[in-house]
Amino acid sequence: MTPVDAADCGPFEVVAQRDGSMHEQSDGKLVLLAESRYLVRLGKGADPNALRGALRVPRGGKEGVLEFGNYIGEATLGGRRVVVNSGRLTADAVQRMFEAVATELASLPFAAATPTSAPYARDRSMAPDALYHAYAFLRDSMQTRGGHDLPAAIQRILAHPHESLQREDAKLIPLGQATQIDAGTFAAIQSEPELLRRLADASPLTSHPLARRLDGRLPELIRTRPLRHTTDNRENRFVVGALEAMTDIARRFERFVRVSGRASSAVNAREAASFASTLERWRRHPVLEPLRAAREIPLQSTVLRGRAGYREVLRCYSELLARTRLAEPHPMRSLLELRDGAEIYEYWCYFRVVAAVTDVLQMPANLDPFKVDELGARIPRGYRATWQGVEALFNRTFSRPGSGLAEMGQSSYSVRLRPDITVRGADGRLHLFDAKLKVDFGQAVDADDREDSEARPDTFKPEDLYKMHAYRDALGADSVWVLYPGSRPAPTCYRVPWESDAPGSSDFRGVGAIALRPGAEHDGGLRKRIAEIVVVPSAGGSPDA
Repeated sequence: MTPVDAADCGPFEVVAQRDGSMHEQSDGKLVLLAESRYLVRLGKGADPNALRGALRVPRGGKEGVLEFGNYIGEATLGGRRVVVNSGRLTADAVQRMFEAVATELASLPFAAATPTSAPYARDRSMAPDALYHAYAFLRDSMQTRGGHDLPAAIQRILAHPHESLQREDAKLIPLGQATQIDAGTFAAIQSEPELLRRLADASPLTSHPLARRLDGRLPELIRTRPLRHTTDNRENRFVVGALEAMTDIARRFERFVRVSGRASSAVNAREAASFASTLERWRRHPVLEPLRAAREIPLQSTVLRGRAGYREVLRCYSELLARTRLAEPHPMRSLLELRDGAEIYEYWCYFRVVAAVTDVLQMPANLDPFKVDELGARIPRGYRATWQGVEALFNRTFSRPGSGLAEMGQSSYSVRLRPDITVRGADGRLHLFDAKLKVDFGQAVDADDREDSEARPDTFKPEDLYKMHAYRDALGADSVWVLYPGSRPAPTCYRVPWESDAPGSSDFRGVGAIALRPGAEHDGGLRKRIAEIVVVPSAGGSPDA
């Protein structure tokens, strides 16, 4: 990559404000840093609403400030591809988190009624919320998440398509070549006497009952309607209709995000285009290409309801219709729209904590039914996973009680607080985790750790630790932890020295930080800490930290 101070992106000129913060790749892509600010000059025809949310241009202004903040990935400005990197997490790490979070969201309980019958006509005036919902479900199905494996189902159909017998138009064939006759054949013999030929007196056929009936004559040609195997049937026409409807969703979503001005429009548009191309390629398969789409789902068909491949497509498409008719937008809306690294990291950390508790207790979690809030973009506040006597909550709110005294571990005695992750152990004690997608480069946490921090530049910020102290004091938590994308294999622990380790209370009390980084070979000690939280310590145990 070549460092540059300024670069043209169509009618836009991007100017770096810090040395080394902007580079050009050999393929022409412009590489920027999410944490840096850039001056953007608008030329003739430049749209001030481009990269909405990242580019801020005063009304009527000709210059603006470009700052991606938490966004990490790819974008487009003035027709030029822009790669947004970060010192906090790589684009690959964000993509891995995104895939993990999307998988978890797809697996959450999510009610949707299945229609008994439904027309194929798509509502082409679907609002953006419904389009997001439809595309998110289609994306899950194309990537084998959420219980549907659309590629596998279509491949089964194309490899072994359902064939049916279909009668061709009636035609004349020599009597000796006829393999099957029907009532129409006999009717034609009587109604078309010109086809009859008199038999020779020495012919053995003269004694045939039909020849005697026809006064010594037999038809030289007979009119039959032969049967042939065909894939032009209602089941395959249903598959064609489903593929066309899914392609329409993908193409419309692609067009929508291209004009939405979002920072991640190029990434989402490219993904949607890839899905649409795959669907179109399936539609062009020789088995399906000559067929027209059915108008209705033939739910009475035993092939659709029972044959491998067809039954999966039927379930997938029926659920797609049911879900896209709901008023609520899909929970992945903000992720598809923004690829917000901080929000994805927060979700990812919660699911990692839930997975750690599940692993320690060796029992599956009982999950709250998924509910979409008015924003339609997040796991709802207070979302809960429970085990026997243990619970893990997402964005649980602790408020000051309206009357009476605040209760330790249940409410705040001062301002309202909302830690990212709340874990209550089997002993009823409270432990909090706060996800922070930011690191402090070259900054020591305190004087004792300065040498170690300088050797390890990806540590947490001191102000994050200050907030953990505030949580612990206001809420009465036993321990509070920063989760940050670092590389340290063991937690950083600060035990409260004046809280004695009395018998039965040998667990850690204080604040600390755990390095939880996507793709790392370790979990920063998260599982070990979770094990100490969710398992009631026995009397006389020894502290670990």
